Amino acid sequence: MLWISKRKAEDFYKLAMTSLKAGDLDKALRNLRQAVNLDGNNVKYRKSLLDIYVKLGMCEEAVKEAQKLTELVPDDPEIHYKFALCLHKMGKEEALNEVEKAIKLNCNNPEYHVLKAEILNDEGYHEDALLEVEKAIRLGKDDEYVHYLKAEILKEENRLMEAVEELERASSFNPSSTFYYIEKARIYTLLRWYEEALEEYEKACNLNDSDDECHYEKAIVLMTLHRYDDALNELNKAIRLNPSRTEYRLAKAKLLIVLGIYEEALDECDQVLKRDPNNFEAHKLKAEALEHLGKNEEAKRE
Repeated sequence: MLWISKRKAEDFYKLAMTSLKAGDLDKALRNLRQAVNLDGNNVKYRKSLLDIYVKLGMCEEAVKEAQKLTELVPDDPEIHYKFALCLHKMGKEEALNEVEKAIKLNCNNPEYHVLKAEILNDEGYHEDALLEVEKAIRLGKDDEYVHYLKAEILKEENRLMEAVEELERASSFNPSSTFYYIEKARIYTLLRWYEEALEEYEKACNLNDSDDECHYEKAIVLMTLHRYDDALNELNKAIRLNPSRTEYRLAKAKLLIVLGIYEEALDECDQVLKRDPNNFEAHKLKAEALEHLGKNEEAKRE
């Protein structure tokens, strides 16, 4: 009877592979589970099942499968890597131990070093994370993500200009993305290099004029440079694109008070208070606008 079970298991496995090629992951998953139920010690079936769990983001199931596989084949680095990947997504500290096992078994796979860098960075070991990401790059990992990850680590180390260089490398792989221009702009803003920040925000807005957050952040830089009319224009764009964002309306209210346009500032405060009646900043700005209009009693009530 054992050989019949193994034969049935192989049939389910073949069906699973057919479904996988067709892109039907759910059907592939069902057939692989059947195969594993019939032949639980078959490493091929379990590794395929692990892969499906990882692709579907079923981390708890993937971890259980990886645990079983490490008992069957303790020296397979890919299993330890996928084990670590899912543990990390679940926020488990054991992830570092598993990825180190993978690296010990195969130190030349750059993906393992990238994962170790992610884990170390998340745990606050930024110098060690940087060493790992640099190992990955030396091993031939040269793509958008690895340079973005290196930039993130460098930012944590306050090595901001080096981070900008890595963001530029990441951007070269995906030049149509606004993300890296905005990230560079944020770094320049931290450095108080406002003209350089503005240039990056303008590049981002030119690529995607429907990014409300980009218009808002650009407005804040313009306000810092005392270019108030331009800032107001950007805030209006941000609000048009996303009228429910409180911070956009509050920023506009502050700017309108600076410009002496108090009635419109009141309107913006009231828009915020309709959604959030207890918003302290909105009440504070409303009181300020009312004082400027000579409505001192109303201001006191705010």
